[in-house]
Amino acid sequence: MARFFRILTSMQLALVLIFVFGVSVAVATFIENDFGSTAARALIYDAHWFEAVLLILAMNLTGNIFIRRLYRKQKLTIFIFHAAFILILLGGGITRYVGYTGLMHIREGSGESRFISDRTYIEGRVSVNGESRPFASPVMFYGVSAHAKAFIDRCQALWCLKYQRNESVNRTPLRERKE
Repeated sequence: MARFFRILTSMQLALVLIFVFGVSVAVATFIENDFGSTAARALIYDAHWFEAVLLILAMNLTGNIFIRRLYRKQKLTIFIFHAAFILILLGGGITRYVGYTGLMHIREGSGESRFISDRTYIEGRVSVNGESRPFASPVMFYGVSAHAKAFIDRCQALWCLKYQRNESVNRTPLRERKE
């Protein structure tokens, strides 16, 4: 156990993890530039190995604070640097698992309370004991092709127009419509 803790808090491991972090973020930047943010998120940012790198790096930094007694007055600036990096990783983790991502269109001089989520949700209402409550459940499409997902997304948009906004949905195919 002592050997594992010594390896976990070693400077060599910290350097390797920082290098892997830097290279993976650089690669994600190129992927995002060429294929979009969804591809970068799927291949790098949402990958379990990337989360493991960040978690082990946070544990390494925390261990080094106590092993090297960076909390002393003589090493206050080094402690602040390490603590700030840990705080950034902690904030990123909270945002990742608790926060929401999406788009919000805000016109100048106005406010908005709704946004378009990056994820696809199935929405509905459940009645329990005469009380109606809305629900939204994320849909994961890991095994579904891109064409099937696009079809489901379009159907959800039509459902939203018809049932939530009470708007009529034009069912005429595009090539048959007369402008």
